[in-house]
Amino acid sequence: MLDFADAVNELEQLDRRIHSSLAERKLRDMSREECRREVRDIFVRSQGFDKIPIPEIKYQCVSESVVFNCRVQRLAGTGWDNCALASHLFLPLDSKPCPVVLCACGHGEDKMRYGMFGAALAQRGIACLVPDNIGQLERLPMGHKSETAPFDCGFSFVALLTTELLGNLEWLKKDDRFTLIGAAGNSGGGLLTMSLAALAPEGLSAIASTGYPSSFEWICRKRKRHCVCNLLPGVLGKIEHDELYSLFAPRPLRLMQGVSDNLMPLDVFKVTAAAVARTYKNMGKTENFASYNWKGPHSWCRESIEKIAEFFLEEFGVTYTPSPGDDELFEITDDTAFGKVYSSFPGWAVDTATLAYTIAGKEVPAKQPELWDIWSCNSQEEYPELYAYGKTEQIMAQWRCFLDGFK
Repeated sequence: MLDFADAVNELEQLDRRIHSSLAERKLRDMSREECRREVRDIFVRSQGFDKIPIPEIKYQCVSESVVFNCRVQRLAGTGWDNCALASHLFLPLDSKPCPVVLCACGHGEDKMRYGMFGAALAQRGIACLVPDNIGQLERLPMGHKSETAPFDCGFSFVALLTTELLGNLEWLKKDDRFTLIGAAGNSGGGLLTMSLAALAPEGLSAIASTGYPSSFEWICRKRKRHCVCNLLPGVLGKIEHDELYSLFAPRPLRLMQGVSDNLMPLDVFKVTAAAVARTYKNMGKTENFASYNWKGPHSWCRESIEKIAEFFLEEFGVTYTPSPGDDELFEITDDTAFGKVYSSFPGWAVDTATLAYTIAGKEVPAKQPELWDIWSCNSQEEYPELYAYGKTEQIMAQWRCFLDGFK
């Protein structure tokens, strides 16, 4: 095993590299087209978006019910070949064409808060599509948290998740039930909505991104094991959160976070929000941006859901008149009221590793590499455990991922 002092020294040298990279980052005016183009190009290349085709989403409604004064359709479908999808579509009780919000899910054991959000919007006359992420919720059997296959294929897990969301966005654009389209997400969903904002896809009218706006520096330097969907290769010292969010300007954008969020510091959130606000000011569209802090913790709660709903109501020009029973939605404690798409996940569906290697046109290896095989440590010996929340090799590999990116 590597000597304890040598391991500490290697980690500290990496920490100094992080600080050096931050000092070298360009100062940009994100209202200028050349800066916007540069940031977007760095983001697309660093995450490998150009290596992933947008899937053609095909859905079939397998069941429908009325809950909490709205309709919920359970959609089974496919995107990439043999990639099984599971989504919930929340619709107003009437059948008139209406705006729709694409909800990007974060981590969670069930769909309770996403269901609350979707139903709250549908009660207010706005539809909401809530697709399960790759390897999460009903798609858990695919694998998610420790899947390194995307990195081994030259693209990030974030790029894979975001590209699938872009497929869902295209599906919504083709559906004549919907008019304007927005996007919202919290935590990991906040990261995905930041990615959507950065790519600025045509047809996306408004975004609410919550529980994530902070900085790559803050997230990278955490000395704990990250889920792979929180690792963005090669961004540190090159681009930051506020620049990616600013790419959505001058379209309507809201950034939000709970004041008692224990994952993202409030001060870091406010610095990021202020930087985005400057871009909107420089573009003469201050009215299209605002930030807000709800009283609760990291996860969505009634206050945050209602605040996000207010934003979309205003932007979409929809009037909401409360109906008796609407408030019952906020009394649920699990997601059973919304039902499941599958009784069991399809046996024919590909897993995450197979999906990634198939997209890359590579043979699926017998065993996925560890993250530290991709972003290697200096020593081939085993490292001593320096922290309680992840292997030392894992933490070093995460830092190198953010710093070095793909070779």
